[in-house]
Amino acid sequence: MGDEDLSAVMSAGRPILISQAPRSGAGVITHNRFAEETFTSISVPENTELPVHPQEIAEALPQKAERVATITLKVVKALEPLLSSLHALSQYGPVHAPTVRILASPNGNPTRVQQVREALRRAGLSSLECLVVPADQGLMVADAWLDAGDQRPLLVIGAEWHDSAPLMGSAEGCVAVLLNPGAYRLPEPVRVAGLLHRPVVGEPDALGDLLKLTLIWGRTGASAVRRTWLTRVESRQDSALLTACKAASLEQLAEAEAQRRPDLIVGDVGPLNPWLSIAAAIASGMEGPQLIMDRTQAAVLYVTASPHDTSDQ
Repeated sequence: MGDEDLSAVMSAGRPILISQAPRSGAGVITHNRFAEETFTSISVPENTELPVHPQEIAEALPQKAERVATITLKVVKALEPLLSSLHALSQYGPVHAPTVRILASPNGNPTRVQQVREALRRAGLSSLECLVVPADQGLMVADAWLDAGDQRPLLVIGAEWHDSAPLMGSAEGCVAVLLNPGAYRLPEPVRVAGLLHRPVVGEPDALGDLLKLTLIWGRTGASAVRRTWLTRVESRQDSALLTACKAASLEQLAEAEAQRRPDLIVGDVGPLNPWLSIAAAIASGMEGPQLIMDRTQAAVLYVTASPHDTSDQ
């Protein structure tokens, strides 16, 4: 998401999409993008075989310019809040170290996958196993991981970048979310910020059933859910959503003050939307069960301020 702080932007509630020309091509379109160009030049020590130095020594080394895909550097930045946890979890070795799912566009984008792998290398995580999955799986990436019975933590990484022809209302962004199945005691300094229950998928004309099933998997009463994060739910579907909320005894979520719509505020990042909603919900600091819904996918997310370890979540 652009260059703004996600929590601050969502709290303000004002759309940050602006009318601007795409990086290449003619015309003007309303969307949200990173300020930088496709590639960025960075300075690196000429002698790459030297060990890691303190900052004052590194600055004294001869420097050379390196041309790096900007999206790679953005993914590195998205990983930064998770680095201490990822390195701590990696101490268990390859059997228990986190496994990575790189969300790629349905038609495949080897360049983007290569850029994400390079970001992992730069973050010191090149040893992690990486698998590419269709980005349109959305939240169901977590469902497949749980079904596989994998005891390793899961790192979900996605990135959206528009070199040309961005869609109206779209956005560029990177997301990195770390999930733990609760197979073993978490080491320091890992802290659980939220519990994501199994996501579910439904039919567009049966949203009420989708919400009921989501509550069952989320192991929560309808009245306890006080906020929902909605993405890619068009305004023409609002009446259907209202009916669905009533059918699932979630009338409180039909109220405007209970709804957060990240795609209308920061822009639509496509299949990355539900993962961005999870990051935004955790960053919001509001504790308790919250509904994450992207079109016909939904899940209950418990935002918690205290460490907790629960299996199958």
